[in-house]
Amino acid sequence: MNAYQKEYLETWKVAFAQFLCWSEAQILDWAEPRLERMDPPGMIINEPPLFYVAREVAYSQPYYDELSQRERWDLIRTIQDVLAPGHIRNFPADFDFNKARRELEELLKSERSARRALSGQEKTFRQASEERYLRVWKEVLRHLLGWSDTRIAKRLVPLRQRFRRRFKEMIHQEPIFWIADLLLPPGLQKRVGRTEARNLKEKLIGAIENGNFMWSEDKNYDWQKARDRISALFARYK
Repeated sequence: MNAYQKEYLETWKVAFAQFLCWSEAQILDWAEPRLERMDPPGMIINEPPLFYVAREVAYSQPYYDELSQRERWDLIRTIQDVLAPGHIRNFPADFDFNKARRELEELLKSERSARRALSGQEKTFRQASEERYLRVWKEVLRHLLGWSDTRIAKRLVPLRQRFRRRFKEMIHQEPIFWIADLLLPPGLQKRVGRTEARNLKEKLIGAIENGNFMWSEDKNYDWQKARDRISALFARYK
C-alpha cells in the first residue's frame, strides 16, 4: 500500500465510523476496490479523501433519488464543506465531530431543508473555489513561466470567466490541469500527436505535484526543483 492509499484509508476509517457508524469491516470492504484504483503509477487522484465520504453520506439520504443531477452534486459538495472546513484532507486532533454531526443533521433532515441550505452555501463554496484556482494559476504562471503580473492578469480574465461558466465541470480537476497546456513548449503537442500529448500532460502534472497532492498549499514548495523536473521531462522529447 502506497502513501496515498494509506492517507485515504486512515481518513476514511475515522470519517465513516463517525458519520455513518460503519464498522471497520464495512469500511475495508468499501475501500478495497477504490484503493486498488489509486495504485497504478502516474494515477492522478482528483478528489480529496473526504469527498468520497461526503458522497456516501449523500447517497444514504432517502430523498437523494428525487434530486436532479445538479442538486445531487451540490449536496455532495455542501456535505464536504461540513466534513472538511477549510478544505482539510484529514481530521486535526481538535476536530469537533459532535459539531459536524449536528450541522449534518440540520442539513440533511429533509429534502426541503437540504435545498434551503444549499441555496445559501453554494455561493460561498464557489467563491472559495474560485479564489483557490486563481491563486494556483497565478503562482504557476509566475514561477514556472516567468510571466509578469500584467501578463498574468490578462490571461486570468478568460480563465476566470471560463471557471464561472463551467464551474461544475472544472471543479472536478485540480487547478493545474486547466493550465498545463500553457506549460508545454510551442509545437510539442502537435509534434508528438494527440495521444502522447495527453500522456505528456499527465506526466507534467505529476512532475509538478511530485507525489504531493497538497503541493499548492505548501508554503515551502520548491519551484526551482519543479522547473528542473519539468526540464528533464521535456528533454526526453527532443
